[in-house]
Amino acid sequence: MVAWWVDQIINTSFPLQEKITLFWHGHFATSFRKVRVPYMMYLQNKMFRGNALGNWQKLITDVSQDPAMLVYLDNTTSRANAPNENYARELMALFTLGEGHYSEDDIKAAARAFTGWDGGYAWITTSTLTQRYNLAKDLVNLRSREQRGSMMQRRRMSSAAYRLKTQDVLPPEKRGARKWLGIIS
Repeated sequence: MVAWWVDQIINTSFPLQEKITLFWHGHFATSFRKVRVPYMMYLQNKMFRGNALGNWQKLITDVSQDPAMLVYLDNTTSRANAPNENYARELMALFTLGEGHYSEDDIKAAARAFTGWDGGYAWITTSTLTQRYNLAKDLVNLRSREQRGSMMQRRRMSSAAYRLKTQDVLPPEKRGARKWLGIIS
């Protein structure tokens, strides 16, 4: 993922967009160590790129619905009867308003509001996505092993068929007449 992004930054036709994407990634900090699903980090990067020079309100809305952010700040575990205040606190303190410009009641109200706002990703948990990612990776590895195995099998069959054909078709002078005549075994 990092190598892909560095390539994007170096080879882009829009360097300002990539610099702003990097800025937003630093501002709305998430980490692969916690998220553990490369595709989610890719989607977040794509979202930052799409909103790089756009509307602030749309960016905040998209960040709040981003799967990587939901996992990173534990909003996927937030429930109506037990709201997780982590995302609401980070949104107000670090992402938007800054320390001292909100109350504890504001955080509690926002946390309750975010319990119903999962952006369509209510099924996401880190373990679920990690399991799905690992399963997909295993299937790809299995398929490539099967393809390599069947390729090797075809090679073995082809070489056996070739040997069979050459023994049956070629005249003795082409295959080694001495063996053909039974002089050597």
